[in-house]
Amino acid sequence: MTNKGIKSADEINVIEFGLQRIEQLKAEKRGASAANMLTVVNSLVDYFKSETVPITEIRAKMLMDYEKYLRSDRKIIRLSQFKEPFERTVKGLTDTGLHNHMRDLRILFNNVRDFYNDEDLEIIVVKHYPFKKYKLVQVTENTKPKRTLKEVRAIRNFIAPANSRMELAADLFMLSFYLCGMNAVDLRCLPPDETLKERIDYNRSKTKSRRKDRAFISVNIPDIAIPLYLKYAGKLQLRYSTHITLDQALSKGMRAIGKKLKISDLEFYDARHAVGDWARNVCRFSMDDVALALNHKDQTNTVTDTYVSKSWDIIDEVQEALIKILNADLEQFPVSA
Repeated sequence: MTNKGIKSADEINVIEFGLQRIEQLKAEKRGASAANMLTVVNSLVDYFKSETVPITEIRAKMLMDYEKYLRSDRKIIRLSQFKEPFERTVKGLTDTGLHNHMRDLRILFNNVRDFYNDEDLEIIVVKHYPFKKYKLVQVTENTKPKRTLKEVRAIRNFIAPANSRMELAADLFMLSFYLCGMNAVDLRCLPPDETLKERIDYNRSKTKSRRKDRAFISVNIPDIAIPLYLKYAGKLQLRYSTHITLDQALSKGMRAIGKKLKISDLEFYDARHAVGDWARNVCRFSMDDVALALNHKDQTNTVTDTYVSKSWDIIDEVQEALIKILNADLEQFPVSA
């Protein structure tokens, strides 16, 4: 990107800037951040009905109107994995979705300011800052019920049509559960494993760019997960060009499974939530241990961490306890049944 020739903020097309920024993020292997920014850029094009949006159009009043737009059900046109346009209806965003979307728009706006402004040289091209007046909606506590042992076991035992989205969703839901809540984006990146290693070493895509330890984690591949691991490792990236198309397939598959099993509001991410919920509330692991197993804990963040050698034994213990629960009698765990 270059700011050559730009003299006023009116000349800055936030859409063009955003698309260039997305390519930078992809080059930096920050696929999740690139996907979030692409969602914002596409949404701005939808809202303004134009691919030319001066940065001066992003004002506090516009953000308030844009918030109402995002909360409403609407039809959008996107490209399929075969690069063909198709129309679909999307539901209005919840408080959490809206918070995340406007946070990402704020990041894009700040990227523009950081690129064109140089306060040391008193060069201020973008003078306004709408997020000073417009405040992001506060995220309320998630009250969605966590998945019970009976529900997860039903998903595990579900027999789906071969090569269907339901089969994909059920399989990856369980593989995620077995691997301590691994995200779909990271499942898609699993390399082919000809030798069947005992562990998966990877950096969690969602947070690796924001943590000093690059969100590194090592997870054991338990025996129960081996068939699913061999079935999908190294193959998902051939079947789905991006993690977004995989997410869409999983979303449709999980909804279809939920309808069949009469499980309301079933989502792929529920596997990760079940890992955290069961580990804490059923197995009684500490919150620190749960955070470690979910790869929420940056192992270089505190002074104490410099005194403690890195070990994955705790994660292995959490994983083993969760699988033990899954295979136990329902009567043994009435709280989660």
